[in-house]
Amino acid sequence: SIYILCYNEELMLPFAINWYKTRFPNAEITILDNHSTDRSSQIARELGCQEYLFATENKISDLMYQYLKNNHWKRSKSNWILCCDVDELLEINEDHLRNEEVGKNFTHSLVYKRNNVWPIYV
Repeated sequence: SIYILCYNEELMLPFAINWYKTRFPNAEITILDNHSTDRSSQIARELGCQEYLFATENKISDLMYQYLKNNHWKRSKSNWILCCDVDELLEINEDHLRNEEVGKNFTHSLVYKRNNVWPIYV
């Protein structure tokens, strides 16, 4: 599962979604949208993403972003998780994660297994 934070990202969002769809074609992508006022929500739906809306009353809230990144993924039943901002692109794919699962040579420092889940924080 992939979780992408978003606020008014209609220009960057299609690129980020397609970036991850290319590398993780079977992944479920959820856009964590702070009530964007541009076309972000429409783009997410058109590209087959799920959407979770949250509100910070037009204020930057690092605490809310941290909460979402640290907790929203816990509902997932996926074997691995990626939580990132829309402008953070991780250069790995499903093969890398499978290799890590069987203890092969994957050295990305942001990947670790906890309670049988692979959360990846960018």
